[in-house]
Amino acid sequence: MQEPKISIQTEIQVPSGKLVYQEFLDEMKYGVATNAAVRAGVVAERESEILENAKNGIFSGFIGNSCPGVYRQGDRIIVGNDPDEEGYNRKKGDFGEKVGHIITDGGTYSFADLDNFLHQGGNLNKSTCEHQNPKVLEVTPGRYVLNHFYGFNTEQRNAGKVLYASIERSDRPLI
Repeated sequence: MQEPKISIQTEIQVPSGKLVYQEFLDEMKYGVATNAAVRAGVVAERESEILENAKNGIFSGFIGNSCPGVYRQGDRIIVGNDPDEEGYNRKKGDFGEKVGHIITDGGTYSFADLDNFLHQGGNLNKSTCEHQNPKVLEVTPGRYVLNHFYGFNTEQRNAGKVLYASIERSDRPLI
């Protein structure tokens, strides 16, 4: 599958080697962006908020109510939808091994360093619904780059296989 054009690229440090993720990491200091601001617009109109969130140690992106899977390919994490998977079953496909999913009723995803999240008052068990609690993914400690994609064409949407974002460990400068 060909990756769409990168629309926004940001970076954060993950010194703990653990990425926490869910729809909104509400406890974190979002800076310019607020949950309402991110929900209200499309990613093209929210680039400054996404970049500001990264300055505060959080990856985020607007992807609509798509409830994507989270996949692993070594030190690369994929946020996307794969029509070949069945429900929330974990399997290995084009995007790699499925390691989780994100409920995106509000339209966004969020990733951050676990220690940063906990330091800012984050709670891993805030909901009585287990699938709505933040999840933790172990990664190699270091600098991570988010490539957020948008502007999907009709063919991609109709095929059902959509790559929303990739997060990978990197020492290369941003594009």
